[in-house]
Amino acid sequence: MVERGAATRISLAVLVRLALVILTFVLIIVLIVFGAGKLPTVFGQLGKGVRTFRDEAEKKDSEPLASTATGAAAAPGASKYCSSCGKPNANGAKFCASCGTPLAA
Repeated sequence: MVERGAATRISLAVLVRLALVILTFVLIIVLIVFGAGKLPTVFGQLGKGVRTFRDEAEKKDSEPLASTATGAAAAPGASKYCSSCGKPNANGAKFCASCGTPLAA
């Protein structure tokens, strides 16, 4: 009888080999499609795209939304209240600035 740990190690080794074969295959296809001369440019642009995405995602977490930065809470007499979260919204707003729920007309 085969031990459970041994079977797991065997299947893990097979998965690692399969992943390496797939990675090699993908790299060969990329080399064929783009050619050896364009690879640094292609991967450089890919790196810039990932870096830009990461920077924008971090910036989004640190900055408040535009609708909340302008002061979404209007004067008490001239505001609609969200039925979901109860926060005040501007009179002409169609969606709640706090939770995004559509406001009643």
